[in-house]
Amino acid sequence: MFPYSLQSLAKIMSAQTVGDLNQKIEQIWIDSRHIVSTENSIFFALQGAQLDGHSFVEDAYKKGVRNFVVNKLPDIKLDANFLIVEDTLLSLQTWAQYHRLNLTYPVIGITGSNGKTIVKEWLYQLLYEKIKLIRSPKSYNSQIGVALSVLEMMPNIDLAIFELGISQPNEMQVITEITFPNIAVITNVGEAHSAFFANREEHIQEKTIIGKTAEIIIFPADDTELANAILKKYADKKLISFGEAINADIQLITRNAESLQIQFNQKKYNIPFPYNDDASVANALTCFAVLTQLNLTLDEFIADFSQLNPVEMRLEIKEGNDDMVIINDAFNSDLSSIPIALNVLNQQKKSKKTLVLTDILQNRIQGEELYQEVANWVNAYPIQKVILVGEEISQFENKFHHVKGSFANTYEFLEQYHSSDFQGEAVLLKGARKFELEKISKKFEKQSHDTILEVNLQNLLENVTFFRSKLQPTTKLMCMVKAFGYGTGGFEIAQALSSHNVDYLGVAYADEGAELRKKGISTPIMVMNPEQNSYDTIIENQLEA
Repeated sequence: MFPYSLQSLAKIMSAQTVGDLNQKIEQIWIDSRHIVSTENSIFFALQGAQLDGHSFVEDAYKKGVRNFVVNKLPDIKLDANFLIVEDTLLSLQTWAQYHRLNLTYPVIGITGSNGKTIVKEWLYQLLYEKIKLIRSPKSYNSQIGVALSVLEMMPNIDLAIFELGISQPNEMQVITEITFPNIAVITNVGEAHSAFFANREEHIQEKTIIGKTAEIIIFPADDTELANAILKKYADKKLISFGEAINADIQLITRNAESLQIQFNQKKYNIPFPYNDDASVANALTCFAVLTQLNLTLDEFIADFSQLNPVEMRLEIKEGNDDMVIINDAFNSDLSSIPIALNVLNQQKKSKKTLVLTDILQNRIQGEELYQEVANWVNAYPIQKVILVGEEISQFENKFHHVKGSFANTYEFLEQYHSSDFQGEAVLLKGARKFELEKISKKFEKQSHDTILEVNLQNLLENVTFFRSKLQPTTKLMCMVKAFGYGTGGFEIAQALSSHNVDYLGVAYADEGAELRKKGISTPIMVMNPEQNSYDTIIENQLEA
């Protein structure tokens, strides 16, 4: 995001103003818990069904923020600058729309019930060495996430790729007008996120709005209902279909465990591809279809399909040896993903924190400018050890605070360090997949059993969101974490639920609640079985019987 003055933002948002309008804005905060660097920053007091960001304006002010977008001034007087608007989310989206329309390079918008993130990440893996591009970080595809992603757009880029996610009617119109995609991609229309639509036809009509601003629309030919809806609505646009259907523009001829044979423009392509499940094949066809529309030499990308890596949708947090917590984000390494990972590290209750960081795969800026920006983020957080891995980042170690070592590759790191060197610490592994930081995670993580039950915290939180959608905003929600999360890790489950602002956690006995309090959980905790001899524990730990 290039700098905006408060004065220009006031004009864009049609805001009333209080304070100094000459302030420059280069950074946005929407969650006061994550605030670290406050120079040239602004806090949006967003309102949701469960929480009102205006309740956290004072907290953001105490952390150093001096610029705010609000729909009302706080009750206490603050020496700060305010833009006063009717709707803070709409104002954020209006700013993002203005920002997008002042940049002329093409945008790919990807929507669908499944596969959005994988298609986006695979396109990035295929393209990042050949052109300058940016993409939305992780799964930032909501009404808020899309706006924040668009505001990361910078000049001198060749292409931007954004996910556009919807769960209710009338949402696609808003995010399409924010992103203004030139190429619209619909991966599929399935059951996911269909709860708020009367029927599949209504769901399809909502998804296809993404094509409104596009010159090119890419869609699955095998879904006849979806294909017919697109053909009817956008007969005047360039339509590219993919699938096994005989009329598909990108037609899958044969497939096996090692390759795909695809026909396009009467030419057959044999594509080495290491996955044979239906979802992966569909995602590969989608990527191939996009590549055909980018004015690039298609043959240059064929071999690259064999190198496509599985996409991890989340950070992995694991218990390590020697009382460590390991945060494994060794799946992508670009600027937009760095503050997200650093926020997770900052939320850990361990008093000592370590960052292992590799070269950054970022091609919009490079060299000293790139690593100065990375260092600015890292240095803003309370990190006691920084360890650099990679020949490029090691050249700029003087820009980082608290550097304890730099290595050309992961193997050199593993030769020198053992888990005992990080006893009692939270360790973030952040880097590009080619550095294989997962080898560090595997070596340091605690191994107790060969049988593993994996709890997907993202799915857990999506379930919470689903139940909330069925409740009145005034209805409180209590989530049970008794029996230490039924053996899955009570603290990790409780921490995820607390970050999602549930109203109560439920435990069976007071000692479980006390353990959560010791680890920093501040959410109200209800004790289901309060025994007489536990009253002191309940009182001391502010539990509720």
